[in-house]
This record gives sequence, structure tokens and C-alpha cells, in this order.
Amino acid sequence: MSRKWYLRDYQPMLDGGSGEVVEVSVSTDIAVTPAELWRLIKPAENAALFEPHVLKGFHIPGTPEGVGEMQGFIIIQEGRQQVVALEVVEEVSGEYVVSRLIGEKDDAAQTSFHLTGIRMGTRLEQKWQFTVPFFKASNAEASPEAHRNALRMLGARIKLVAESGWRQVDEIVQPSGNGLSGSCSASSPRDGRNLEE
Repeated sequence: MSRKWYLRDYQPMLDGGSGEVVEVSVSTDIAVTPAELWRLIKPAENAALFEPHVLKGFHIPGTPEGVGEMQGFIIIQEGRQQVVALEVVEEVSGEYVVSRLIGEKDDAAQTSFHLTGIRMGTRLEQKWQFTVPFFKASNAEASPEAHRNALRMLGARIKLVAESGWRQVDEIVQPSGNGLSGSCSASSPRDGRNLEE
């Protein structure tokens, strides 16, 4: 009985669904070179600098750099630690990367970063693609506008870290009894200022 229930409710999602594939995008201009921005956003280890729910990011051993690469992340979701993994499905180093979440029910779902050099530095374009039936109007958190807002916030955090100067994560936050302890540091090599100040 449970197998039939599984096939009835979830098989359409695994097949890509019958709905429309939607893509939302947001651009952010950042005053660093494309190479500098790439060094910040591409390594999984740096995700904790600009993703508040990420405790730790890491390259999954045995996978290549670039296409086919897998990155793992220890995240906090609904108050619990979880491990998620992304696979790089397209990449031109220093220019763009497209990834998908391993185990995602929507085959069309993917996210990407595209870097373009501009006079002031770099234009970072973030794209998020997904299938419409999974993001119904009754669920405001999953609407296309909510996705755009999430991308805007992520772009603003990346801009703040990139333009303030940054170093590799000094110490990954670790859960403690009543919350989180430890620190992720994005400090300027010029003045030692910490972004949390």
C-alpha cells in the first residue's frame, strides 16, 4: 500500500512534473574582480561566510573539480543539523557554475552563479530554476518572489563579504547547548575589522 502511495504522490516530481519550468534571477554589482569573487563563492568551505544556515562546507573526496564535483554542507534547518550535497552540472572556471541539489524531487531545479566583468568590478547574476507546481500560490515562502528575495539577500551578503575583504573561515560554528558558539570570520586583511562588529 505505501509503495502505491509513494508512486502516486511523488513519481510526477521525479519525472520532472507536468508544470512550467520557471527561472528567477537577480543581479548584484560587486566592487571586486571576477577572479576575486570566484575565489570567494566557488569553494564550499567559504559558504559559511555568506550563508547563515551553513555550519561547514567541504569538497566531497573522490569527486573532480568542476563538472561532476560534489560539495557537502552541514546546515541548520528547523533547529536540526542536516547534511546536504550539491553536484556541479556545468562550469566554466571563473565565469559561471550551475549546480543541483542531490536528492531534489524536482528534476528541473538548479541554481547558478554567473560572473561578468564590469567597470566597477563584477556583476554577479544568480539564477534559480524550478517547476511551478511545487510552488503554489498558497505557499508564500515558496513563491517566485520569495525566491527572488532570497537571492537578493544572498547577493547582499556576498557583496558585503567580498567588498570588506575576507579570509578563509577561521573557525566553524559548532552547536552548543542553547544555540551556536564559535565564529565565522570575514575580516579585512587591510584593517583586521570583523564584519560582525
